[in-house]
Amino acid sequence: MKKLNLFYNLTYLDVFLIFFLFLFSILFLAYVKSKIKLSDNVTFFLLLYHNLIFLIYTYYQLTVGSDSISYFLNYKDYDQLDMQPGQVFLYKMAGYFGHLKISYHVVNYIFSIISFIPFIFFVKIIEKLKIYDYSKIDFYLVILFLFLPSIHFWISGYSKDTISFVAIFFIAYLYLTREDLKLPKTSNIFFFVFIFFLTILLFFVRPHLALLISVCCMLYHLSGVKDSFFNYKFILIIFFGLPIIYFLFIAVFSDDLSYGNISKIVNTYRNIITENTGSQISSETNFIVKFILYLFAPNIFFINSFNLHNIIVILENTFLIIFFLKLFEFNFRIIKFLRFNLIITVFFFFTMTIIISNLGISNRQKWMVFLPLLTVFLYARYYLKKLKSSK
Repeated sequence: MKKLNLFYNLTYLDVFLIFFLFLFSILFLAYVKSKIKLSDNVTFFLLLYHNLIFLIYTYYQLTVGSDSISYFLNYKDYDQLDMQPGQVFLYKMAGYFGHLKISYHVVNYIFSIISFIPFIFFVKIIEKLKIYDYSKIDFYLVILFLFLPSIHFWISGYSKDTISFVAIFFIAYLYLTREDLKLPKTSNIFFFVFIFFLTILLFFVRPHLALLISVCCMLYHLSGVKDSFFNYKFILIIFFGLPIIYFLFIAVFSDDLSYGNISKIVNTYRNIITENTGSQISSETNFIVKFILYLFAPNIFFINSFNLHNIIVILENTFLIIFFLKLFEFNFRIIKFLRFNLIITVFFFFTMTIIISNLGISNRQKWMVFLPLLTVFLYARYYLKKLKSSK
């Protein structure tokens, strides 16, 4: 009954706010397009599609359920707790929205609009690489990728996945703008403040991702140190980076940083929701095979069960196999432009392959870093061509 009340308590004000937010998202898209000088109109169709998936996601929440429902139904149980990382943060934030009398649907739609913003900037990357000029097939494959249902579905509301997706993309995008000067550039102050803010946001949602991002940031800046490892830049990076990483290690693994304790915590994560699901990956599976399964299973060659959701996922993952077989190319001369995106994709998929043993979870969480991953392959395939054609 409480769940039904959450869904059927829409007021005229809520309906007006949702309609206003829809119009605002269109105007905001037009503004951002003009600001970053984006000429491709596919973003408007992508926005309409994103809103359609939001409606499907809302129906899914009503019929199946989701974590965000529990955040809004049970936030009062967390009123007396401090703002802690993980679920407590989301319960507390849901409580703030509740005190402000902002309905569940309006909050979900606000986060759905926020989750669409990375797609605008990714289309900017596609446009700058001039993919259409070199291969129309590749261009339409990339566009089709952006219309895959899962990548929109799992970020269509108030959730950890939505916040993680937005934070990871913009951190990767900001680092990319430091290397590719053709992309809209930000000031150093804005860059570091925004990176810090997004990392803090990740910490409150998923501390292990904040740790991962911080390690990647430190490696990126260390890789940019020239001449000597003992110049002032190297010392500053170590001085500020190591305490932050140590603090995050404590937050993720507690005070005991022994190998045994870290292995115990990793195994705990690995065994979450793996029993009797029919979609778990055996812990004895070869790492390379497990990595392939994490990215591309289930697919037409690896089917575990049939239902509407699985059929969609099977089609998506089969498309991903074709997509990467067609677009896979790696040119080592481009590494200097892709240092952060390459570091974050390697670290993310390496750690997630170790930690995640459930295909259902992997098919939800892998999308968080798919845009940076795709950026790596597109730059490796097209950036040098663009340089040659511009001379």
